[in-house]
Amino acid sequence: MRTLHPVLVATGLLLLAAPVAAQNSECAPYQSAPYTAQDFNICNAAIDGTEIFHPVAGLLVSGGNPVLGSVGTLGGLGHFALTARVNATELHTPDLNYDGNGTTVAQASKIFAPAPLVEGALGLIKGLHGFLAVDLLGSAQLLPTKAVSNLTVDKNARKIGSIALGLGYGARIGVFPGKAIIPSVTVSVMRRDIPRITYGDVTSGGDNYSYS
Repeated sequence: MRTLHPVLVATGLLLLAAPVAAQNSECAPYQSAPYTAQDFNICNAAIDGTEIFHPVAGLLVSGGNPVLGSVGTLGGLGHFALTARVNATELHTPDLNYDGNGTTVAQASKIFAPAPLVEGALGLIKGLHGFLAVDLLGSAQLLPTKAVSNLTVDKNARKIGSIALGLGYGARIGVFPGKAIIPSVTVSVMRRDIPRITYGDVTSGGDNYSYS
């Protein structure tokens, strides 16, 4: 038996990105001459921007069940599932022209960041009526390199045409097969990576700071 599940899912998150510059330990070298208080504030803004982006990246990469539409395991060899989805987030980006005056970074713009994924599962072990059944999981994260203004993807990243790729792999294990009104219980573990992503350009873009 083979199954195919083409599913499109949109996940929304509103991230308010007008951070108050924190006192980050990474910026300690910029607290004294030859650096100014503005240099110190700009460093803090970059660190804050990085920390704000972390949960956004986590949502885009791993949001949702690795096998949409399926709670239990697939049933051993000969069974597979294929899923397509789009995780998306709306976020407010910080002003890259912030010059370090004051401790609040203004909002630059509101952007919509889509992140399509293709995920697959392959039945490996049927288990005992689903108990300790094992499915292999794999995923490919598609990152359009020019979709978001001021956001660039590592030029050495894996690519298909102009689309950068993040890859993932893992397994799903059946804990309880479920019966009647009792739900199935499974545990999924995935390891995923994405290419290096940078917001801002201090070299040729004229921005005061950037972070990756």
